Amino acid sequence: MTRVSAPLMPAACGPNRWGSIFPSGTKSKVLTITEPPNPSHALIALMPKRIFALFAMVNVKVLIMRIRVTLAVCLIFTLISPANAAPLYTFPVVGCTYTYARYHHDYPANDILAKKGCKFVAVTGGVVDEVRKVDTYNYKKPTGDTKGGLFVSIVGDDGVRYYGSHLKKVADGIDVGVRVEAGTLLGYVGDSGDARGTAPHVHFGISWPTRANIWWVRRGEVYPWRYLDSWKAGKDRSPASEVTALLAKKGEVPPIPKK
Repeated sequence: MTRVSAPLMPAACGPNRWGSIFPSGTKSKVLTITEPPNPSHALIALMPKRIFALFAMVNVKVLIMRIRVTLAVCLIFTLISPANAAPLYTFPVVGCTYTYARYHHDYPANDILAKKGCKFVAVTGGVVDEVRKVDTYNYKKPTGDTKGGLFVSIVGDDGVRYYGSHLKKVADGIDVGVRVEAGTLLGYVGDSGDARGTAPHVHFGISWPTRANIWWVRRGEVYPWRYLDSWKAGKDRSPASEVTALLAKKGEVPPIPKK
């Protein structure tokens, strides 16, 4: 049997567990413990205020743990934030010196001049829309559909169609329906179609998606140079809003233009 002096505890703790409680009316009670001492007894014997203080300490520990978890989550999101993520857009010609003007004859597009054989790549992730791997352009009987020579168009994840023509060759494995990512090789700079005999370049056009062979939309509906400037600088400016607005104004398949 062990006798200890402890602060007054509520009767609810019960004399049956601890033995007798005496004497009545004193500031402290002497407990006659009829079972072996146990560390948990000290907690049970605490005054209610001290018990609350103990719970407060536990809550502080929980709060500290939650703060640590929150900071860890914030760190993870910081590491994968757009500022640190892979770019959504990239310039369509890589590995070579190139130039382009802010003007194009007859309709909105830009010609990116580069050495023949330079790599033409997907500017963003998307799916291959149309491909032409054989140059069928005929100077004697020119048609709008064949002027571009060898070409690849993709519909990006942003809903915009990107078109590159006058290629020397379409890259192996590039076919309609193939998934590509920003930077995927699509072909090589050339002078096919009605560009034969001129400086090698990629005719680059931006438009909305249509059914196949709507060449007068596919070749370009908005000027790309603003976006080319952005991608060249490593920024992610998207043409989606401009293309969507123009689509609403002109309709999916406007009349075939004279030029």
